[in-house]
Amino acid sequence: MSPTTKPNVLVLLFRNDLRIHDNPILNHFPKSITHVLPVYIFDERVISLSALPGFKPDQDEKLEEPKSRVLGTWRCGGNRVKFLAESVFDLKSNLRKINSDLMIGYGLPEKAIPEVVRQLQNDGMDVSGVWVAQEVNSEEMRQETRIQKALGKLSPPVPINILEGSKTLIHPADLPFKPSKTPDNFTAFRGKVEGLDEMIRPNLPTPTSLPPPPPRPKSLDVYQAPQGKSSLEHILPLLLKPITDSSLDSFHSFTAHPYHGGESSGLERMKYYCGRDHQKAPLATYKQTRNGLIGSDFSTKFSSWLGLGCLSPRMIGNEIKAWEEVWTDRGRGTKDSYWLIFELLWRDYFSFLSMKYGPALFHVDGFNSVTRPQHEGPDWKYAGEDEEGRPLLDKWRDGKTGVPFIDANMIELKETGFMSNRGRQNVGCYLTKDYLVDWRAGAEVFEEELIDYDTSSNWGNWQYVAGVGTDPREARYFNPIKQAKDYDPQGDYVKLWIPSLKNVPTEHVHHPWTLPSSHPAFAEVANLYKTPPKEERGSWRSQYQRKVGENEKTSGNKAERVNRGPKGGRGGHSVRGTGGRGGARKGNN
Repeated sequence: MSPTTKPNVLVLLFRNDLRIHDNPILNHFPKSITHVLPVYIFDERVISLSALPGFKPDQDEKLEEPKSRVLGTWRCGGNRVKFLAESVFDLKSNLRKINSDLMIGYGLPEKAIPEVVRQLQNDGMDVSGVWVAQEVNSEEMRQETRIQKALGKLSPPVPINILEGSKTLIHPADLPFKPSKTPDNFTAFRGKVEGLDEMIRPNLPTPTSLPPPPPRPKSLDVYQAPQGKSSLEHILPLLLKPITDSSLDSFHSFTAHPYHGGESSGLERMKYYCGRDHQKAPLATYKQTRNGLIGSDFSTKFSSWLGLGCLSPRMIGNEIKAWEEVWTDRGRGTKDSYWLIFELLWRDYFSFLSMKYGPALFHVDGFNSVTRPQHEGPDWKYAGEDEEGRPLLDKWRDGKTGVPFIDANMIELKETGFMSNRGRQNVGCYLTKDYLVDWRAGAEVFEEELIDYDTSSNWGNWQYVAGVGTDPREARYFNPIKQAKDYDPQGDYVKLWIPSLKNVPTEHVHHPWTLPSSHPAFAEVANLYKTPPKEERGSWRSQYQRKVGENEKTSGNKAERVNRGPKGGRGGHSVRGTGGRGGARKGNN
């Protein structure tokens, strides 16, 4: 650029796409662009910013602290805040490696981005546009609309370019149907997309260099941390201060998720788990181990990085494909490698359903409110302040239901921010089917606590468990005693998280109220577990005499089968499972 050439700036707004690999907003810049300004705004609607020195909440919006609608609890708890902050600052580090940087602001993106553009214009620069990756949920889409409206009022107006294809394994443009026509049944969805000639596009190139950022605006009405106090080490304690007394500076000794946020650690985990250089990479046994409960390798843990876009699902898919090419017969893959693709398809499915049904994702009657508007849903116990379901919700949340398998999972979530796929289905079922508490309360607890929170996957899966989704089987029930004996046959998991049960014999550990009071271990058992919960069912009692290890499923469910598919669009696999659903649900790989 010559000294007399006017700078031409492109602003990139990062949200849930915190990576430089396979990112649509980092590709195909117009040749006229001289400067690129990447921006991330910590959103005060989601994360508490009240401890930042001098920060003032937006006055026009009359915002209070970011609390959930049903429960009034934090939308973003400590473990999730930490993983998010680490991910943002890792993106900043990675951008610096390619001749760029990340402007980090705090407030409302729909206010901050137009303000940044306005100041660039005031400083004599042209701004060609604002690029942002497409989101599929109503809150983010409203944000895009507000940004677009505000940019249109500038002089000159600045366009916003919303680029699709960042969040899903299958690019929306490649679907054999419009997102608004997404099948309501997952099996039908899977059948259609697996028939594609090429289900997974190649990765977009990772840039090795970007045009430099423009000069810092001379004045800017957007909160930024003071220079010298803007690092992760300075910012993280301030983000944690309103919501937890813990610094979270070390991992819990029992955690199954000992990982930091950010693209760098996500790529490291992906290469370890799916590494094409290793025939016996954990991917090789994924289907057999994915229902585990203890340790880090029983499942991928990719969902934490997928939720924030630190990992691209497409890159994971292509990495699996590369492993299959090296280590399987004619590159056709195995039941284990396919099953991970299967889980990624579930994530896609919930994303496309979110696009189809919009705000119904959060409706008390779920997608049923659209698909079966005349249907009378369950008579929920609501869990707001002073409402009937609140005491039950609190017992469940604190791991004090009196059912060891449920409690152990909830304690793990509270202590570490993680819970296994198997655990999520069981605790979700207990809250909605045994306690009959409004499913949205459970979804909000998960929103606060889960490191791997993803809006579509979280709320879609809660609808599935509660029986208000597009597969509304209200009678679906996970028997917690049977499930515990299926997936924790020796009781190692519940003993890990509930120390008072450590000496209870294995045959009683999942129902300690059946332990004779004369047994030496009975005195050590917490009072909570000495009598059966009032929610006890006959189906529970039918499991009490089951022998240790009988019909356990820690190595997978034999009812789930992988068959060769007809077209071979991505290795020629299809999946069959019990009930025509391909087996147990989630996409929290």
